[in-house]
Amino acid sequence: MYCATKHAVKAISESMYKELRNYAVKVTCVYPGSVKTDFFRNVESIDPHDYMLSPEDVATMIVQATEMPAKFHQVNLEVRPLQPKSPKNSIVVG
Repeated sequence: MYCATKHAVKAISESMYKELRNYAVKVTCVYPGSVKTDFFRNVESIDPHDYMLSPEDVATMIVQATEMPAKFHQVNLEVRPLQPKSPKNSIVVG
């Protein structure tokens, strides 16, 4: 059921994007991966942890999308945790 509703939201969003773009209306569908929220409260097999996305990071991504120039449009925003369970081998880049 969860997957079916996600696909329905994607289809509706893409349809709205195509119908409304000529009126300068932007429609963006956001697909965050595992976010450390209460969503998993009743899921026994998953415990929220610090390797999941933070709600603040997802919100920042959405705000940045709204601040793009008028001629630019991000139709889909998909973001996933780099290591959703835990790091297998810690490699620090930067």
